[in-house]
Amino acid sequence: DHRGDRAAPELVLADGWKFVFGGDSCDKGPGTIRFVQCMVRFKRKYPKRVHLILGNRDINKMRWTAELDPAELARLRDVPPVFWMPQ
Repeated sequence: DHRGDRAAPELVLADGWKFVFGGDSCDKGPGTIRFVQCMVRFKRKYPKRVHLILGNRDINKMRWTAELDPAELARLRDVPPVFWMPQ
């Protein structure tokens, strides 16, 4: 149990086995960064036997690099605010 550790655990894959992670690694709580670091190290250690599939939440987080770009944030001045139409 590594829940109290600051560092991500080192995983070992037994000979003859493969590992497939089905995605959506983000939004799993306070250990998300450690988990992603662990998966990346695992893939680097066993590149032909570890397969990481991106889920929709993972892909949505990748958008942030573009959306938080200063040029994109400056455009917000030109976007009209949200309003509600009374019925």
